[in-house]
Amino acid sequence: MIHFYLGRSGSGKSTKLKKDAIDQLNRFPIEGPEQLFLVPDQMSFQVEYELAKESGGFSKLSVLSLHSLAERILVDSDQPELPLLDRTGMHVLLRKIIEDQKETLRIFKRSSHAIGFVKEMEQVIQELRQQELTADAFYKASRNQSQLMQDKMHDIYVVYKAFEQAFQQQFSDKEDQLKRATDVMATSTIIKNAIIYVDGFYDFNMLERRFLTTLFKEASSVQIAFTLDKDATVDTFFYTNETYHKFVEILQEQGLSYKISWFEPCLEFKKKGIASLEEGLVYQDREKRENDGSVELLEAVNRRVEIDALARSIRSYVRREGYRYSDIAVVTRDLTLYSSLIERIFPMYDVPFFIDQAKPMIHHPLIECIRSSFEAILQRYPYEALFRAFKTDLFTPLDEDSVRFREQIDQLETIVLAQGIKGELWSTEVEWQVKTVRHGYEDEPTEEERETNRAVNELKNQLIAPLNQLEKQIKQSKTVVEMSRAVYTFFEALSVPEKVQQFKQQVDAEGAIQLGSEYEQVWEGVIRILDQLVEIGGDDVTTPQSFFKTITAGFENMRFQMVPPAIDQVTIGDMERSRLPKARATFVIGVNEGVIPSKPRDNGIVRAQERHELKEKGVSFGYSSFDRMWHEHFYAYMAQVNASEKLVVSYALADEEGTALLPSPLIRHIKDTLDFVSLTFVQNEADADSENHSIESVSHPKQAFMELIRQLQKWKQGETIDSIWWDVYHWFRQQEQWHSSLKAALESLDYAYKEVPLPIEKVRDLYGSELVMSVSRMELFKQCSFRHFGQYGLKLKERDVYKLEAFDIGELFHMVLKLMSHKQKDRNKTWKKLSFDECREMTIAAVEEVAPIIQRKILLSTNHYQYISDKLEEIALNVTEAIRQQALLSKFETIGLEVAFGPQTNLSLPSYPLEHGMNMTVRGRIDRIDQATVDGQSYLSVIDYKSSATALAFSDVIEGLSLQIPVYLTVALKGSEAWLEQSSQIGGMFYFHIHNPVLEDTEQEEEERLKAFKLSGWMPKDRQLATLFDQSLEETTKSNVVPIEFKKDGTFHNRSKVVTEDDFRTLFAYTEQKIVDIGNEIANGKTEVKPFQRENGHVACSFCPMHAVCQFDPSLPGYGYNEIYKKTNQHALEEMRDHLGEGENEDA
Repeated sequence: MIHFYLGRSGSGKSTKLKKDAIDQLNRFPIEGPEQLFLVPDQMSFQVEYELAKESGGFSKLSVLSLHSLAERILVDSDQPELPLLDRTGMHVLLRKIIEDQKETLRIFKRSSHAIGFVKEMEQVIQELRQQELTADAFYKASRNQSQLMQDKMHDIYVVYKAFEQAFQQQFSDKEDQLKRATDVMATSTIIKNAIIYVDGFYDFNMLERRFLTTLFKEASSVQIAFTLDKDATVDTFFYTNETYHKFVEILQEQGLSYKISWFEPCLEFKKKGIASLEEGLVYQDREKRENDGSVELLEAVNRRVEIDALARSIRSYVRREGYRYSDIAVVTRDLTLYSSLIERIFPMYDVPFFIDQAKPMIHHPLIECIRSSFEAILQRYPYEALFRAFKTDLFTPLDEDSVRFREQIDQLETIVLAQGIKGELWSTEVEWQVKTVRHGYEDEPTEEERETNRAVNELKNQLIAPLNQLEKQIKQSKTVVEMSRAVYTFFEALSVPEKVQQFKQQVDAEGAIQLGSEYEQVWEGVIRILDQLVEIGGDDVTTPQSFFKTITAGFENMRFQMVPPAIDQVTIGDMERSRLPKARATFVIGVNEGVIPSKPRDNGIVRAQERHELKEKGVSFGYSSFDRMWHEHFYAYMAQVNASEKLVVSYALADEEGTALLPSPLIRHIKDTLDFVSLTFVQNEADADSENHSIESVSHPKQAFMELIRQLQKWKQGETIDSIWWDVYHWFRQQEQWHSSLKAALESLDYAYKEVPLPIEKVRDLYGSELVMSVSRMELFKQCSFRHFGQYGLKLKERDVYKLEAFDIGELFHMVLKLMSHKQKDRNKTWKKLSFDECREMTIAAVEEVAPIIQRKILLSTNHYQYISDKLEEIALNVTEAIRQQALLSKFETIGLEVAFGPQTNLSLPSYPLEHGMNMTVRGRIDRIDQATVDGQSYLSVIDYKSSATALAFSDVIEGLSLQIPVYLTVALKGSEAWLEQSSQIGGMFYFHIHNPVLEDTEQEEEERLKAFKLSGWMPKDRQLATLFDQSLEETTKSNVVPIEFKKDGTFHNRSKVVTEDDFRTLFAYTEQKIVDIGNEIANGKTEVKPFQRENGHVACSFCPMHAVCQFDPSLPGYGYNEIYKKTNQHALEEMRDHLGEGENEDA
């Protein structure tokens, strides 16, 4: 006899089933019929624990899932044992089939390689098998559709048919076990006269229904519980009503008798409010019902605050109301939104918990090691894949310290990044020669460099040897079994089995048992995949690429099987999957619009509309996304009525990014159903106006300490805080273990950045007593003195990476122009004497000569960089042609390129005495010096090459941000007699912009090029001198060579960049004074974090690599910008004169 126990949640159905089972055990503790208690997989441990607890133990009762029972039946019936494929094995098999059948696919040929495609196809095939549809029956029923539909069904048929042929009589899985167990049920002795109990199921597929129906025929009695209402029209129970009626139809078809017992609702609810809500959820009417306070709503400003309030509430129930943690359940519709928050926040409150969620293994170090190792050998050893593998710690030798070895790997990574090492260089047979010079040719390595090379090669060989061996064996392998054997040999070479065991022992000793279990599960799962690969197609010929795709498909489906680590803990589950035990208190979290009810996705291989069309043809895939929408009412109902004493429903007003969230319609329904529902609003911090809220915030020392600091920060800013926080403060002061944390926290309240200059001794240690400064270094100091300290004092620098940087391109052009000068000297030529063709030929030759010595031959490394080299050659041709054209118009001749100045050179500034007995000299290189001689008088101009358009503003000279060309011209003029054996006058100071302009007018290409490369800078206000730079000014009013323009009356236009010689002398004097000022600031140990900021918002921090070190934050006290305001050039010169005049008066 089949006995249905029907009724709503809380009516006592499950309790009656358990009571009947225990009564049967009490009557026949040893002898008597076998009792089988059938529940969903995720419910078996919980039910077995409850029955054992209530009965004191049993031997004639088994709590099983349907698949576990099927396994028992097959063993009991002496059925042949077939290799069992789990979901991972199914993915591996399907990936192999899809690869084999790829060319016959019509729709999915291209998308078959997409991530998740195998999973979607497996889902479709699983649904067809669960509905007991063969591939032929499915294809026959799916005819007479649109062409697109037929093509899609054809692809599914091709894969499904190949799956049937590969699977049948060769392998087994859960569906196959159910089918085979159904067929041999009559021969099983464990079923004969057994008493069957069925509970916790919401639905059965066709295969499960046939299995159960056959089972019921053989059993002596069956009791099965369903959650539904007598009124079959109630929408809430549409899901289970449909399941129940399908079952009844099959029983009637089979001629099996049954009876029904209806259970009265709300018998197990101890609180009126929950019973009232349950009734309202069933009838969906507008009637107000009584709430005794057992149902509450909680509104939080965001999800983090929602979980924080949840943890406090759980602590309060346990501490004040006598709850155990196991009496409390937490339910949500989407665990992915909250699991990471719970994992972070619950430990702060010492709340033990178990999240009923299977985590993927795909990101575990062992899986990552396999995937990245295969990527490395299949893609010619790219840097990213290699170091992902190395950093899994599985390449660390067993007897090595993992921390120290990881540091060595990091150092090797720095070298690899800088050298651009890849491809065939990653071999034990290749000796690396680490290049320490970025540009130029290598000298003979020193002994220190040889020792570095030896150490680097030793580490490289140790790391790469297992991968080289794997690559060799994989390439030699032809079949699946050979490649699987190669992978296992790779594991042995890395000592993976020993390392897994070693790691497990280590974490077990530290109490992290779950982490150790994860390593074991991953290792067992990987071995299982290799075993199943061999079983599926061991002798099949394959390629390394196909083999890698196949095992990756298996890895993507691997999940951790987590067992609750304790008995007394809060269980956190998903509304749809989890089967939580009845709890005294239940928290339903994340009740927001779009989450509850959930919007079922409709992006699988077979869409909802297609499912509907096929269903009309007799092909049922199971539930469509439209069908699943009806299930949401039931899930929400079961979540809300899980509690017997307390129900708290919560939602957030914003997500982690601050995007606004709306409450679910469920919240409105609760308010409409119950006469009064308290709504608690929880904000980020304890509110001074709410004493209760402040008290609730003092829940646990860790959390209370953090809240105390926030409250003290508010008090420090002048806000009022609740007096309870002073009690909390005094409590922490009395706890010795909190003293250091409290002290550090209190110090942070008064934190304000304050510069602490370096002691003079430290300055000398870092920089020496004789400062040798470049102009760019001085400019960097004025941008931000802390950046100068980090770069030149602490010697901090960014990781060198093998790529072409802007400064590499600048170096290339500098070297090309210098080489051009040498070539001109060899041919006794100057820029003026070069023809267009000669200039072009010399430029191309110079670029070809320089390119191999830039950034360790990077321009020759790939086709991409060869293309860039061609573009750089094009720019160089434009640049040299522009210089040639300028030279033709000018009386100036280039007399020096890359001219060095400083100590032990012909050009130098004097040594400047600084404070504290230190001295400073200036050194550097002037890109170009030009000279013109008129009537025996020499004029010098300096030119600095720039990769971006640059103009000299005198206000930047005042700030010390643009000192280069004033210093260069000062050096050239002061050193003229020593260098040229004659004094010289001011010619000018200019920037030359190296770039690739767009020259549109081909008829006037030369003029357009001159305009594009016009010099930017300053020269004396002298018409005769202007014509020396551009002889065309004798006939025109505007120069295309220098920034000069005349009015009609022959005077200089306001747009001309000219100043008087007195202004130049002021500029030179001020620049030298600025050099001394900068030197004295460095000598006095200035390291202030105070970057400049211009009026337009541009700040020195924009491209600064030191931010992670300086931690500059203008919102914190003490931090601020050095505000720079633009002045006109004339006002800047006047300020310079005033400054110099004040200095002279002070000296007098």
